[in-house]
Amino acid sequence: MVQNTQETRSLADHFRRTMKEKRLFDIVDARIKDDYKPGQVMAVANLAVKCLSWKGKKRPNMREVFTELERICTSSEDSQVQQIQIDEEEEDEEEGRDLINERDSWSVSVTAPALASSSSDVEPLFPHPTC
Repeated sequence: MVQNTQETRSLADHFRRTMKEKRLFDIVDARIKDDYKPGQVMAVANLAVKCLSWKGKKRPNMREVFTELERICTSSEDSQVQQIQIDEEEEDEEEGRDLINERDSWSVSVTAPALASSSSDVEPLFPHPTC
């Protein structure tokens, strides 16, 4: 379950807010903090922001997502990637959704099937030590 101190938020909303507040590296899994390249993490986060756009026309299609992830993984060096800015118009829409969500009481939870793989069986996006 994803919870904020004052209200329950979706994972997407939490991610958008974290990006807006420039705190991406605060939410990187501690298990990979010593192994990731910050430029790659920022590039993937920027792609995720595009995928979470409220406007469908601004979201990349699956081919564009694949191409971008492939480019990030095959990048030989960790270039300095700037965090993209969330569109002001989308921020206004997000604030409107926040007001609606504050009035509505709801929660988000995920239940895994009994036969689910353990987290140690999951392969990382960026294999160790580099792509």
